[in-house]
Amino acid sequence: MDKDKKIAQRLKEVELKIKKVIHSGKKPSKGLLAEKDYYEKGNCKPECVNPGCSNDVAWREKKYWSMKSECSRCMSARKKNKLIEGVTIWKKKYCENIDGRHGFKCPVDGSEWDHYSESLDLNHKDGNHDNNIPKNVETLCKLCHGRHSREDGEWNSNKDSRRNIE
Repeated sequence: MDKDKKIAQRLKEVELKIKKVIHSGKKPSKGLLAEKDYYEKGNCKPECVNPGCSNDVAWREKKYWSMKSECSRCMSARKKNKLIEGVTIWKKKYCENIDGRHGFKCPVDGSEWDHYSESLDLNHKDGNHDNNIPKNVETLCKLCHGRHSREDGEWNSNKDSRRNIE
């Protein structure tokens, strides 16, 4: 499906959700209204980073247009160690900076990750979170991801690759 059709379809889905909420006598959440705003401005969520999956990524925080790098289905399967036919899970079970590729070595022993898999993030190498292709994404522990982001200036909210929320 081309981008414009996808945006139109997602906008229609969100508007339907808003109508249902209003019809039930409630007020739409800020997150739901932010999602509508996101699509009205011509934005389109990236596809899941996992090769073989074409679902949209999952929302992290709608009001900030913050998204995960995986879809809900792939995230759930990965956390449960379940396979999805035709899909390759890209997120590793260890910090890829164990080799010191970012100018410092990961301080965590590689054998420890079995117990702390939720402490692993997907880092976008070019800093652009919409560029959700496998070769642009690497697995880093929260310690390495934070240090790398600070040293590369990725925590700068004025960087060019930020999502423009008005």
